Amino acid sequence: MKKNFLLIIVMALTQPCLAAIYQVPGFENQIGNYEMDFDISWDESEVAVYYDLPLDLTGVSNRIEFSGVPAAGGIAILKNENAELVCQKATLVCNAKYKNIKVDLDTVRLRLQKKGLDQEQIESRLAVSRAFSGDPIGVIVYDQDDYEQHMHYHSF
Repeated sequence: MKKNFLLIIVMALTQPCLAAIYQVPGFENQIGNYEMDFDISWDESEVAVYYDLPLDLTGVSNRIEFSGVPAAGGIAILKNENAELVCQKATLVCNAKYKNIKVDLDTVRLRLQKKGLDQEQIESRLAVSRAFSGDPIGVIVYDQDDYEQHMHYHSF
């Protein structure tokens, strides 16, 4: 456990994050898509992941951290007390389920207003945040080229 914690700390301090998209399922026209930073380190013996849920979705900080042993077939099933993440190395996709996630809709509204979104866009995004607060699930998709550069950076 101590080794896992130290690995996550080292990753946070020394490694650039991947650009990723967080997708809340069930919404059209990419209204449920949010840009985010995502960090993953994956080798034969350990997978470590950390990220923050997008503030435009939740309004408040929700730091997510996992570490564990990858399963056969390039799949990692990572769990902690507040979340489960299932990642597939071949497709660069992780499916997430959460509990005890904080969502502040008033803060989401203020953030979206400050970004200059019109009222219709704000209401659409708030609908996503409301849905997420009731059923906190999502899909994280990260880019192949970015991932390869990221892993090259991490090889020792």
